[in-house]
Amino acid sequence: KLLERLPNATIWPFQTGFDVLTEDHLDGVQTVIAEIYPSALSITPEKGEVTDRAQVRTIAHHYCDLDSKGRLGPIFGPPDSLDRGKITQIEAEEGWILPK
Repeated sequence: KLLERLPNATIWPFQTGFDVLTEDHLDGVQTVIAEIYPSALSITPEKGEVTDRAQVRTIAHHYCDLDSKGRLGPIFGPPDSLDRGKITQIEAEEGWILPK
């Protein structure tokens, strides 16, 4: 249903593959949907800000900063510790949390 509403979206790693994302991977893609772990970064809530909101704000700024420095695409690739069998399993059924 989500992809029906976002026709130019893709889901990582199920549709993109567990690979470094480049402009070639993203031709025609406006949105990459990825699972994140907002608690992965230290946060400082603003006065009166709910912790969950501060976590999302912080991680969104973090990924935006990586993107502006050309360092976002590589984090979509697998860690060196995974073998091809595990990568295939992740791409087919398990998924992965986008690293920080």
